[in-house]
Amino acid sequence: LNRQRLDRERIPYLPLYLALDFKAGLTEEEKGRIEEALSDMGILDALIVPPQYKDKVLVMDQDMADKYFFPAPKILSYNLGEVLVVDKIYVPEITPAYVAEILSSILLDEKDEAVFINPGGAYGFGGVRGKVFGSCLPRLIGSSARKRYKEEMMASIRKRCGEIEEEIRILDGKIGEINQRLDLLNQEFSSFPAKDDLNTALEKVKELTIDFSKSLEEVVRREEDERKAFTALQEIRVEVHELTKTIE
Repeated sequence: LNRQRLDRERIPYLPLYLALDFKAGLTEEEKGRIEEALSDMGILDALIVPPQYKDKVLVMDQDMADKYFFPAPKILSYNLGEVLVVDKIYVPEITPAYVAEILSSILLDEKDEAVFINPGGAYGFGGVRGKVFGSCLPRLIGSSARKRYKEEMMASIRKRCGEIEEEIRILDGKIGEINQRLDLLNQEFSSFPAKDDLNTALEKVKELTIDFSKSLEEVVRREEDERKAFTALQEIRVEVHELTKTIE
């Protein structure tokens, strides 16, 4: 929001990292530690504005927030200008000399309460002291670093897009299987008997069940009658045998 306000009020500004580049001779690890230290201190993306706008830019609305870097150069000091140079600046009112004053405001060795950063990754301002991890490569300081970082981000995005496309392909396959199953279920549902037909069939089953029960009872009754008849016949045979035994 604040930077939109600066645009509306036509106040020129430039993030610090866009105004700088590393000098030749530094390793990528040293560059990374310096950039990480500036980031940890909160000034890597602090805005540079021409000095005549200082009072105006510091008057921000309640819902606005931002950071500015106003130089306090340390003349004849061992400062950040030993490892960084002013890059090409496309904001006319911000001069290379003004940016150089900002570089000379940050020392490369610890001294009293001054702001400092050293290539080893230690930094401090006022009573604050800190040290970076030192595992990062430069990403924002220098056009070549920004280009490389952009390419890495694009490669990461392309890789993620490929992964998402593969996930979509797998999901499409699963959706196709589900649709096939739904079609089969719809076919089975369409061929399923209507409610009236089911009710008719159920009544028929009930009737057949009753008939079967009656038939079963009849079979049991007849078996009992046959058993009784057989028993009576056996008794008659015994009696006949007894009666004819003397005749012989």
